[in-house]
Parts: sequence; structure tokens; C-alpha cells
Amino acid sequence: MRILGKDTPNVLSLYTTLVLSAEKRAIEDKSERNLIFARVLGYALLYPLSSEAQTYLESKLAFLNRYSDDAVKLREAYQLGEVYLKDFISIFKNARGRTSCTSDDSPPTFYDNDKQTQEKMKDSHINPRDHLSTKEAALVRDDFRCMVTRRVDVESLEHHKTESRHRELGTDSQCCYIFPELLGNAAARGPNAKLWDILEAFGYGDICKELSAETAGSNIHRLENIMTLDPTICGLFDKQKLWFEDIRNEEHCYKVCLARHVPRLGIPETVRFENHANYAYPLPSPRYLQIHAHCCRIAHLSGGAQYLDSRLRDIEETHVLSTDGSSSDVLDYALNRVIV
Repeated sequence: MRILGKDTPNVLSLYTTLVLSAEKRAIEDKSERNLIFARVLGYALLYPLSSEAQTYLESKLAFLNRYSDDAVKLREAYQLGEVYLKDFISIFKNARGRTSCTSDDSPPTFYDNDKQTQEKMKDSHINPRDHLSTKEAALVRDDFRCMVTRRVDVESLEHHKTESRHRELGTDSQCCYIFPELLGNAAARGPNAKLWDILEAFGYGDICKELSAETAGSNIHRLENIMTLDPTICGLFDKQKLWFEDIRNEEHCYKVCLARHVPRLGIPETVRFENHANYAYPLPSPRYLQIHAHCCRIAHLSGGAQYLDSRLRDIEETHVLSTDGSSSDVLDYALNRVIV
């Protein structure tokens, strides 16, 4: 987690003169929506995802600050905060359903005695190109256990892919994508272009290429984007109520962070991710997890998490749109959810 220091006077000046002014005006206007957008923008500036993200937001706000009309200036600031929330943060929130990490029609595992089959499986596991091979590879890498709770996958026990240990608890393991699985579909990448544009602007162009289905050897199913998790942990991660913050100078070690109102209930304070396979399987990418953690943190600090929850409830409860245009906000977010 980073916060601006004294070496960033221009950014701090923009925060106090523009962002705080936008918050004040939203409070005066009793606009909870604009207040959240202003706070999203403010926290994104105070806790930048990267130095490139800080530079990008600084340049955007500096441009807005040149407007002589305060109303126009504040309106544009609110819109910038909304884009950050809707087209970046919300992409990682409850974006997709989960499926069990094992299935009866799963491909042969490494326990197959045929050496040719083993070599073929080794290649497909290291470079999975679909959901099925990804699930199988993640289970092997993670020792058929949740990466956080270490509960064993019951179905893997049933298929004799692992053995139960003394007094071990079981679970129905879930295959958890850090970046949503549907972003790998070509049809989804166009409508979500703003997400990729934001990542490019923030210095993560290489991640866009890594997750692109068009890039040879790279796609959304790569093991760097996958975690094997207990359903409860997976659900919390999906809803931005749990995230992983890296522990400095300790490789693949993370603090397991929870939203303020979520009880820990046996969830460990820290975890270390390890590869348990006989091959060099990649672990979840620290950079992917960093982006997810940033979005969670900003959402909860700003009140954006509650706002998105409210929008999701509106989507579920709204069956007919109002003719006066008052439902346009709900429609906008609904279309975003359909794509992701």
C-alpha cells in the first residue's frame, strides 16, 4: 500500500483543490453518487496502483483544473471517478460464477502410468488453453487443496488423486480466476476495451498481452491467473471482500485481508503460495493479485463497494426500465455485468 509523500506537491495540491472541492460540492448537493465518485478518485490518487497510474491521474486532474467553469470542472472529475469505479474496479466484483475444480470427464491425470500420456499432460498443464485443463493443472500445483485453508478437495479424494491426512477437513474446491474468465472471450474484449486501456495507461501493457487470447502461448487460463480455493474463500474473493496484499521481501507470501465487516472465522492472517507439483508450474501472479487488491482497497475506502452492491441489487430487482430515464444508471451497470 502506497500513499503520496512530500515529494509529490503537485499531486497533493490537485487533491486538496480539486478532489476535496468535488467532495464538498457533492455533500452540499446531497449527491451520494457524486460523493463516492470523488472519493474513488481521491483514494486512487492517494494510494496509486503504480507510478504510471499516479502520473496518469495527475495529468488528467491537471487538465481538468484548467477549466475556468467550476461546474464543468467538477462534473468532469465525477465522470473520471465513475469510469475508475465502473470500468476498472467493478470488473473484479462478482463477475462470474464458479465451478468445481474436478469433474467426471476430466482428462487423464499424472497418475496415469502411460509415459506418453504423462508428457502430453505435462505440456497441457504448464500451458493450459481451456477451463478444463486449467482446473486440472491448478489442482496438481496446489496439492489438491485450497491455497488458503488447505482443506482437501473431496472429489480428488474420490478419484484417488491424493490421499487424506490425519484429521484433515474436506471441501469442494473452486477454480478461481483473478482476472475474470470471460475476459478471455474475443466478444468480451471489445466492450471492455476501457479496462485494457486503463491497464495500458497504468503501465501494465504486458499483462494485457499475457491475458490476450490472440497472443501465442498466453491467455486468460494461464496458471498465473488461477487459484484453487474453498467455496467460502472464493466467494469472498469474488465479491471483493477478501484480497491478498504481498508481504515485502517474502516471495509469494501475502496478508489475507478482509473487508471490515467480514468475520475471519478461521481464515489465516497470512499465506504462502507454493508449487506442489513435480514440474515448474507458475504460481498466481503477484502483479495480478496486486491489481485485484488495489481495486478492493479503493472500493472499500471510498464507499464504492456499497455503491456497486446497490447497483447489483437494482439490476436483480429492476424488470422494467423507467420511461423518464431514471433507470439509465442501472441499465449502464447491467450492460457492464452482461459483458463480464
